Amino acid sequence: MDGVITNNPALDMLVVKDGDTLDLGGRELSFINAPFLHWPDGMFTWSPQDKTLFSCDFLGCHFCEPYTFDYNIVYNREYELALRVYFDAIFAPFKPYVVSGLEKIRDLDLETVCTSHGPVLTKNCRLSYALEKYIEWSAPLPAGPKLIPVFYCSAYGNTGKIAEAVRSGVLDALPEANCEIFDLNYQDMGEMQALLARSSAFAVGSPTINADAVAPIWHLLSHVDAINNRKRPALVFGSYGWSGEAVPNLTARLAGLKSAVFGEGFKVNFVPSSDDLEKARELGSAFAASLRAESK
Repeated sequence: MDGVITNNPALDMLVVKDGDTLDLGGRELSFINAPFLHWPDGMFTWSPQDKTLFSCDFLGCHFCEPYTFDYNIVYNREYELALRVYFDAIFAPFKPYVVSGLEKIRDLDLETVCTSHGPVLTKNCRLSYALEKYIEWSAPLPAGPKLIPVFYCSAYGNTGKIAEAVRSGVLDALPEANCEIFDLNYQDMGEMQALLARSSAFAVGSPTINADAVAPIWHLLSHVDAINNRKRPALVFGSYGWSGEAVPNLTARLAGLKSAVFGEGFKVNFVPSSDDLEKARELGSAFAASLRAESK
């Protein structure tokens, strides 16, 4: 197996585990098991003499300026954005492990953190900022009313009418729910992706254009966290003029992400009639009622 991993079966290797130390002669390295940060076999390495933590990907980002240390960063706003994007992409699915990792290094007298990606972080510059943001971003969401956003795009207003009806149905069954509709043509996609990630459940609607759902809907779903989204309830709806592939395509994609897709989806040919809108409202109500039943 060693040869498979390293492509060099003759390489002299020392396998370490949590709590092991290695004396380098005047320098000692301590090893701290840090699973899923972000690899299953992740590990921190601590050099007490240098007060330096080698954190692997933890606290890192894909950000490269000409200088190595954080106190030489020129584009601070861009660094902060890169730190957040990296956390969302790499660590958001493993927030309990982030909390555990932070706890493991809480009592270390950190002066420097050397990450695998991004600038070296220092005590008197960006280290405290990065740690505080990881604490903030990994904190459990506070308890409150169910958050059930309804996302949609609408070519001629027809899918928008269904979205309104679905929302009304949700609030019929769960009047205390936080349920708003969002036309993705006019929203910040990053905010919408974060909203979906926080949601208790969600609904998504699209017209059929060129035999598929429209691009903003796919953009939203392309950022779904497939790990934490597992079993999250979802409802799909839409209007179509000819072939109507948007709803089954979205349903299949969400099923592939292991979402708990409600029914087979709901689609209406051209302009929804009053009967169609009543069915959409009833569907929203049934969807919300299923959430109430699950929480009991």
